[in-house]
Amino acid sequence: MWSGLSKNMMRTALRMDESLSPLLPSLPHEIAWRCLVTLPPRNRAIASCVSRAWANACKNKSFIRSLRRSLNLPTEYCIFIAVFDSRFNGDYIHATQHNTKWLLLDPLSLGVQVLPNPLSAISVEMNLCSAATNNQIFLPQVNQTKEGFFSYDTVAGRWKSVELPQGKRCRRFCCAEMKEFVYLCGGLINFTGEASRSALRYDSRNNQWEKLPDMIMPRIDCAGVRMNDKFYAIGGYCHSPRGFPQIHVSAERFDPATGQWTLLPNFCTRGLRYAEDSAITESDFAAVENKRLFAVQPESNEVMELDGVKEEWRHLGYIGGVCEMRECGNNYKILGVGSELWAIQYTVGKSIKIYSCTPGELESLKWRQIDVRGLERFDHVLTGTTVEV
Repeated sequence: MWSGLSKNMMRTALRMDESLSPLLPSLPHEIAWRCLVTLPPRNRAIASCVSRAWANACKNKSFIRSLRRSLNLPTEYCIFIAVFDSRFNGDYIHATQHNTKWLLLDPLSLGVQVLPNPLSAISVEMNLCSAATNNQIFLPQVNQTKEGFFSYDTVAGRWKSVELPQGKRCRRFCCAEMKEFVYLCGGLINFTGEASRSALRYDSRNNQWEKLPDMIMPRIDCAGVRMNDKFYAIGGYCHSPRGFPQIHVSAERFDPATGQWTLLPNFCTRGLRYAEDSAITESDFAAVENKRLFAVQPESNEVMELDGVKEEWRHLGYIGGVCEMRECGNNYKILGVGSELWAIQYTVGKSIKIYSCTPGELESLKWRQIDVRGLERFDHVLTGTTVEV
């Protein structure tokens, strides 16, 4: 029974046999579970209405993921996106229920779930960073006065506050998920304008913080991305002794196995244009499932891919298929959604468009536009991240 499962998963299954009623009395428990995990997420939500046993089973998302993995079924994802109506203008926004919307998008059915507003009337910056792991979505950069942030539990369906370690504040850093951890690196040291080299990670399962070794270079507004089970802090800037921004064109890689940072010099200059007025941000980089790293050029919608052997960037085409310069008012966020690459284009005062493609081996990207309802009156994207469900 439960062939192909690890011992830990088998123990979990046995505990479930003892605590749950049979899903289908006429079928062995194993067969019933196999039927459940092969349903699409939207159908599982409907199936949870069948009985209390089915509802409890559908809530056990971590076991469903493990069982799907053991059966070689594809990983399932959702896209978390927060959008804003720019008629409420300024460098900071008051995230009311009327001018913001918080969504979970199913990339297969394109169904949208509206989440509760976590930031009602809180003043936040126009661009937030976010990450997701272990059934939780994290918004670490949401408040400039309190030492904490918010996380959304996709199982319980509610937001909760998470405290930062004493003395830490969340502003202008990067974050990314890796397994059950959320990594936070760089940023501002309080409100002095001094760049930070500090690095932390949050264990979402045990609700604990761990201080990591400092980065090699201080970085404000760098990009964070996870690839090949390593964390990358890319670009950013610090202030020179004269007070001018000093742009970083390097990246750093943190290996959890060794606990060390490695400097990757000239990471952004080989193929990626970079200037003081076009800062690299959290949303300019994305890694897809098959260990490929992509970036959007700071001045346009041009997509580049990093050659991991030559450590050089190569051109792959343009989001939407047509070259556009950023001066046209278009902004882009890109996300790795399994083996697909998704791009969100937003134009202040106009609209939000979403594109997706499946990167081939050598061919240019072939984008298709995705029609998502509920975005019509919004024109700015506050944040976006990929959620494994």
